[in-house]
Amino acid sequence: QINVSPTTVRIAAVTFNNVETTAFHLNEYSTSADVAYAIKKIPDEDVTSTNNIDDALVYAEANIFTTANGDRADADNFYVFSMDSGRSGTATQGEQIRQNPSNHIFAIGK
Repeated sequence: QINVSPTTVRIAAVTFNNVETTAFHLNEYSTSADVAYAIKKIPDEDVTSTNNIDDALVYAEANIFTTANGDRADADNFYVFSMDSGRSGTATQGEQIRQNPSNHIFAIGK
């Protein structure tokens, strides 16, 4: 279990297919139980849509990993993806995000 709190680990969630949408920000929940409950409430996406991972990376950098939404300058950023199909989209800006050593990216496939 991950110890979620304002001073340890913060978790946000974004859904991404044809459009990226913030489910919740880094500073929205402060306990592991609250985060787990919030994740369970995220609706399933349309399975026929595409996985625009690079667009999702750019979206997360601009909308999730910001001070206003709970990002901390002294903490690395972890991107974890759960995917049900192959990757689509272009890699230009996403590649720049992946090359930043303080960003860590993991993909979990079906």
